[in-house]
Amino acid sequence: MQLAATLKGAQAKAVDLLSRPTTTATPKASVAPLNTPPSVTPVAKRGQTIVAQGTKQNLTLQAAKELLSELDNQVRPGDSARLSVSWIIEGGTPKP
Repeated sequence: MQLAATLKGAQAKAVDLLSRPTTTATPKASVAPLNTPPSVTPVAKRGQTIVAQGTKQNLTLQAAKELLSELDNQVRPGDSARLSVSWIIEGGTPKP
């Protein structure tokens, strides 16, 4: 008899918990941080091959120029090449 009363009490509590309205937070849209460039999945066009790929971040303008020169050297003379680029330029006066 005592077991039946205990089970009914537990059932009533469970039903009460299940019937309460719940508040759910609306998930926020996923946004990549500003300092992370979007990822690019390379796909070679028919008859083409991927010669090189990589990422570099936080480059000075001079370092970016040097990188372009290095990339130019990776293309064989007479071959045509296409380059996919993604960038973010950060500027302003650096704080001491």
